[in-house]
Amino acid sequence: MNQLPGTSQIIEADAISSTAIRAQWSAVTGAQRYYLIVKSDSENYNLTFSTVQGTINNLHPTKTYMLNIYTANAGGLGAPSKIKTVTTLVPPPTGATLSIIGSNAVRIDWQSVDKVLLYGVFIYKNDNLSSTPEILKTPDTFVVINRLMPCTNYLFGLRSANNFLIFGEESYVTYRTGSADPVSAIQANYSCIDGFATVTWNPSSGATSYRASATTQNGTAALSCTTKTTSCQIMGLKCGAKYTVHVFALAGSCESTAEATAVFQTVPCAPINLDIYRDCYSNVVFFYWDPTPNTDFYSATALGSDGAVMECRTTDTSCFFTDLNCGMGYMFRVSSMKGKCSSAYSAPVRARTGKVP
Repeated sequence: MNQLPGTSQIIEADAISSTAIRAQWSAVTGAQRYYLIVKSDSENYNLTFSTVQGTINNLHPTKTYMLNIYTANAGGLGAPSKIKTVTTLVPPPTGATLSIIGSNAVRIDWQSVDKVLLYGVFIYKNDNLSSTPEILKTPDTFVVINRLMPCTNYLFGLRSANNFLIFGEESYVTYRTGSADPVSAIQANYSCIDGFATVTWNPSSGATSYRASATTQNGTAALSCTTKTTSCQIMGLKCGAKYTVHVFALAGSCESTAEATAVFQTVPCAPINLDIYRDCYSNVVFFYWDPTPNTDFYSATALGSDGAVMECRTTDTSCFFTDLNCGMGYMFRVSSMKGKCSSAYSAPVRARTGKVP
């Protein structure tokens, strides 16, 4: 026949919020289950546990509960423990509103809560609830928070304290100092004639100015322009480069994230490594150069010392100039073409045709 288990005693019982109590009791040899009885003047809960601790949820705020524990096994119930009395904590403030009263200051107001000795505002930076907060205490239903850091996400935890200065759980108010929404609908229009790119975008809520930045594919050669409008021109672009444009919304010393981008390609660079081959006994010159990326065709010219100009357009990287005047000096140059855009002329190379025999 199974013996009845011995009696367990509640070692500790504390309110952990306005609606929950956590209890711990002594272990008893032979006990298979523990029945935790929780009563108030209008409630009665019977919870079963196989361990020596448990949490009672869904209770009422600032209400007193009586707890005792029973052990149980196949033989029946053990004797009840002594009664432990616990009062749930005061609920957090509700109806909180935040008002901006300066570039680094806010005021938070909330509705009053019954049975409060004072309120606490727990200040967390960058939404980090595991960090140690700064705590402001007040008997009033508002608080002014000064000296906020710029460009920072704040989480304000509002708590209520009972007559024993024990704070309950938090309700939260969020705020970001110097915030501005990310920019959208970025467009970049490159002009090979003017040599700059005009960047436009949609306005951003909270922005006081903007910064557009253009970066090449390898992350170097960053160029930028700033403006209080929704467009600006990026100057000093390199030839033969593909640029990615980001636009940042500025609010004071804070920058938004850059979620949207635009891409443009500049005009090709002029060819390099030019050389010529000429036949001393003829009026033919073979002019050639290295290829350039992003090029549709090349335009090469031969300028004679008499002012005469000959042009050769080709998709290759060389041109034959024939019918040149004998005994004449010539300057050869070439440019890279992309659509209607032309690079600068290359450095010149010079040659003189053979004399008339």
